[in-house]
Amino acid sequence: MQNDPTIPNQSDSTRIDNILNSLDNIQPAEPKPFFYTRLMARISNTTQSSWENFSALITRPSVAFSGIFLIVLMNFMAAWLNFKTPAVAEQPEVVGTEEYTQMATNFFDIENIKP
Repeated sequence: MQNDPTIPNQSDSTRIDNILNSLDNIQPAEPKPFFYTRLMARISNTTQSSWENFSALITRPSVAFSGIFLIVLMNFMAAWLNFKTPAVAEQPEVVGTEEYTQMATNFFDIENIKP
């Protein structure tokens, strides 16, 4: 039974007891005088960056709702202007045969089209 690793040796248990007994005399840490006052002064004197000011402005409900309203309004106006029917119907352009042959010629054609 002396080789059993689950049972600690007497020297290990006395060493652990000594370590735990050394913790009995520990006192709680005490801050320097006026620590709380200095801490509160430092917290109250922090300056906000421009990004913090901007995010505080944007997160206001009135600004957020008005911004969303403007975006939706601009989308509706853009859709209304794009889907509006023209007053005069556009006629498709008629292409003559000569223009069509010029557009339809193949790059690899070596023959002369005109005799």
